Amino acid sequence: MIMIESDEILKVQNALNHKNFKYRTVRGISKETKIPSEEVQKIIDFELEDIVRSKYRNQFGEQLFTSRKKLSQSSPFRRLGAALANRAD
Repeated sequence: MIMIESDEILKVQNALNHKNFKYRTVRGISKETKIPSEEVQKIIDFELEDIVRSKYRNQFGEQLFTSRKKLSQSSPFRRLGAALANRAD
């Protein structure tokens, strides 16, 4: 089992909250943080609780992620629709 460093968790969380991006891919977070994609995915899946998966994917079919903090900064109508669907859009 691989131990995940707390500074790596913080780097992934900061990348998800980056002001220039609403949604992020594992590949994009990996590139920004210099953390391998597999580890970024594990951090998203098991270490962070405020992560929302979009029901949409990017043009390459990659899953999109955002933080609840980032989602709460979006349009109130989008938040309402996401809440009703229990998903991010």
